[in-house]
Amino acid sequence: MKHVKLFATALVCLLVSAACLADDKMIPVEQLPATVKTFVKQNFPQKTILYAEKDTEIRGVKYEVRLNDGTEINFDKKGNWDKIECKGSAVPAVFIPQTIATYV
Repeated sequence: MKHVKLFATALVCLLVSAACLADDKMIPVEQLPATVKTFVKQNFPQKTILYAEKDTEIRGVKYEVRLNDGTEINFDKKGNWDKIECKGSAVPAVFIPQTIATYV
């Protein structure tokens, strides 16, 4: 029983310290990687970036961008998009994988 309590305490301490390592902070649009800015210009030409956030995690840096229409785009450390969430409008068809588009 003593070992279970010790293990549980150690696990809680590990989780708390891992949560403290994540550092999310707002950054100026100018500090975004060029690939992120280019992606937004090419794929959302009518939209502007309201804010950008830099997420420092254990596995690296990620970026989140919010556009003026509510669209949120997440990027990995290399500036490649990995999630697009459009609020109030459809996700552009170019981002839907062909297999999913065919199925739907």
